[in-house]
Amino acid sequence: KPDGKFRVLVFGNSVTFGTGAAQEEIFTARLGDHFRRNHPDRDVEIVNMAVQGGSVPVFQQYLDKYGKTLAADLVVFAFNSAMIAQTARAGTTKNVSRIGLMANAKRLPLEIHKLLFSSYSYRTFDALFRKNLYRFLVLKEDLSTPTGYGYAFAFDAPNVDISKIQADYRSFENHLSRFADTVARLGSEIMIVNIPERFTISADARDNFRHYPLSKIRLNPATWIHDIAKRHQFKFCDVRPALVEARTQML
Repeated sequence: KPDGKFRVLVFGNSVTFGTGAAQEEIFTARLGDHFRRNHPDRDVEIVNMAVQGGSVPVFQQYLDKYGKTLAADLVVFAFNSAMIAQTARAGTTKNVSRIGLMANAKRLPLEIHKLLFSSYSYRTFDALFRKNLYRFLVLKEDLSTPTGYGYAFAFDAPNVDISKIQADYRSFENHLSRFADTVARLGSEIMIVNIPERFTISADARDNFRHYPLSKIRLNPATWIHDIAKRHQFKFCDVRPALVEARTQML
């Protein structure tokens, strides 16, 4: 790393990766723009380390392999609720079995979605097609299995085992603690940034296109990650208030 450079590594999943967004719209790009405008005297570099469907074990592997070389001054962990499911499965939630694709015709739209997720077609598919599949109930998320954002909210719905989800929360905390220990050993520090889901920042139906039963939420990932940050004395930033205000102005 060049002398005088302040390097920030940002770990996260598809939200941070910027799936479906133009490169200049990704929040890590905007964070870099913010630093350059407000601190023109500082040489700040933002490195987006996000992975689509990324989990803490995957981030740990990246840090173990590249952390010493990258020599970060700050590591930002961009959390959102899907990471509970992704880490419970120790990897991406979007894997698909070819056998499963053929064996269960009722799941065909979901399996096609999973296949497209890893392709270059995903951006167009996501923007033009997928959300409408959820909106018109062609796709419906299984709230009882770790396959997406809804899992971490432990909705009071059939077959949703809150004790299993709580155990996955504890497992996530253990993985995150190990990740933070590695960051410290590399001479850096960690900051947790909570990135909320769209359905938590407004009551507009367009922000809950997956039709989550919001009155049946039993666990709050945002509260939980904040409590973790306090227990482990991690720096913490919650961007939800700013996003609520911005979304209110948009509507």
